Amino acid sequence: MRKYNKMLIILFIFLATVISAIIINIQIDNYQINKNKDVKSDLLASENLEYNEARIVAVGDVIIHEDKLKAQFNEETGEYNFYNNFKYVKSYIKTADIALADLETTLSGEEQKYSGYPFFNSPSSIADAMVDSGFDILSLVNNHTIDRGSAGVFSTMAEIQKRNLKAIGARENLDKKSYLIQEVKGIKIGFISYSYETPRKGKNKTLNAMEIPSDVINLLNTFSYEHIDEDLNKIKIQIDEMKSKGAEAIIFFIHWGNEYERKPNVHQISIANALCDYGVDIILGSHPHVIQPIEFITSEKTGKRSLVVYSMGNFISNQQYERTNNRYTEDGIMVNIQIKKNKVSNNITISGVSYIPTWVHRYTYNNKFVYEVIPVTDVLANKEKYNLNEDTEVWRAENSEESTRIIMGESDEILKGTTIETTKEIMN
Repeated sequence: MRKYNKMLIILFIFLATVISAIIINIQIDNYQINKNKDVKSDLLASENLEYNEARIVAVGDVIIHEDKLKAQFNEETGEYNFYNNFKYVKSYIKTADIALADLETTLSGEEQKYSGYPFFNSPSSIADAMVDSGFDILSLVNNHTIDRGSAGVFSTMAEIQKRNLKAIGARENLDKKSYLIQEVKGIKIGFISYSYETPRKGKNKTLNAMEIPSDVINLLNTFSYEHIDEDLNKIKIQIDEMKSKGAEAIIFFIHWGNEYERKPNVHQISIANALCDYGVDIILGSHPHVIQPIEFITSEKTGKRSLVVYSMGNFISNQQYERTNNRYTEDGIMVNIQIKKNKVSNNITISGVSYIPTWVHRYTYNNKFVYEVIPVTDVLANKEKYNLNEDTEVWRAENSEESTRIIMGESDEILKGTTIETTKEIMN
């Protein structure tokens, strides 16, 4: 019996020792985990204390053609509804601190009769859909700005402002600035937009060969390729003024280039270099209706680097292959840009650039066209969810993504992600 009791005591001591060791190890592990969490939290806190960072999303042309007007009209309610156009990209746009687009139509009211090309007038409900999708700023100056005369210009601005959207490129009166400065996540960002003019008629400026009405001629930011030196000097004065008013970074939205050409022309390259010399940080291009490359350029005068997106393509339109005999007009990109400010030095850098290929998916449902902007890469991984039900639709989406990747190139500084990603700091 004594021997048996002795064995029990030894076994008990052994088990107690093992259990104590396990408890001690668990406590040590927990301490290390908590310590690591604390270190990580401290690092994040230090990072947040040292930097401000703003996320920008930009897209290209929003165009409402005649067939699209018919598609968005609800016979039962008698109203136009555009919400479905952006439902698959809404989550991407809403992640931004500021989202921009080119509104290439007018909002001139139903009494002026809604129409597509060549003289655009769209229901103001397109602006409702854009607000719902997360857009904040719309460029209103382009070759279709005066499609419905000066009344259309003022009406478009009024409809935009009713929805708390901000306009660039056009202003209501001369008391308003020709640019916008807005603080975004602790960074004062200047926004300005310009459009090319068509050749002048005598001394009169034109858009789409129509003379710009006298009551808006000084309210629209336009430039002439024929008088580019004079106009670039005017632009430089505006940029200098923006800086003097506190703009720490400048985003320049510009309607330029040749339609349907996938490479920038000599004017685009020359103007981009001039804007870089003037201190513009980001140049966002629209108008060609196809995607053109993204690149960083460096000023030979100052050494400054600027990001140039020569063309973001069509975001939404009816320029399908069946209409244009051009597959590239169905494509667009959502450009994601992160701007970082060092709170100590006030140095501004672009800390990340990526893009998301988009494709305008048009299909038929209940004998009507349906238009949806889709994020191609994600869609191809989950086709049924995005209504890609036919082999031809899948092929077109795949072809869209491939052609976008090819034109965008292989730069390590431009990421091909489907989310906003961070890279090394790539702008001085």
